[in-house]
Amino acid sequence: MTRPYSVARALEAREIDSFELALEKLTDFSDAELHQTIVTANTGGSNYRMAAGLCHAELNRRAQAATHDLAMKTTRWAASIGATAGIAGAIIGAILTAILAGS
Repeated sequence: MTRPYSVARALEAREIDSFELALEKLTDFSDAELHQTIVTANTGGSNYRMAAGLCHAELNRRAQAATHDLAMKTTRWAASIGATAGIAGAIIGAILTAILAGS
């Protein structure tokens, strides 16, 4: 029996008050444990299927968080490059204007 299965069993026995609290407990488990629970879900009853559902939800939440982090890093990187290019363009423009005005 995997640890995520224990969480599902506690949720079924009403030892855990809500689905959200059960999902919070899964944040401490490794990806390998979550995947193992999903793979072995067909070997048991409804608690195994519930554990697999909880594991799917947690893995999807982790994937969404990773996607959000990557999107934010990409956005910051693009903004930095854009600002640098704008400043460099302004400096080059000012230098060229001064050179052409002086000749």
